[in-house]
Amino acid sequence: MESEGELFDRENCKCYEA
Repeated sequence: MESEGELFDRENCKCYEA
C-alpha cells in the first residue's frame, strides 16, 4: 500500500494542508 500512499499524498496534498 506504499504505491498508493504516494499518490494519495500528492493528490490529497491540498486537503492535508487545507
